[in-house]
Amino acid sequence: MSISERTAREESLAALGAALAQAQRELASLAARERAAWTSGAVRGYAC
Repeated sequence: MSISERTAREESLAALGAALAQAQRELASLAARERAAWTSGAVRGYAC
């Protein structure tokens, strides 16, 4: 594997890692908003 191929692979993996981290942050934010809605009583008609 050449240096340029290795660099391209490392950059690709770094970009993938950044995208995964962003998706995890978005999912955590969504989960927090959903929990807040449930605990505030905004979601009605469901037994806890």
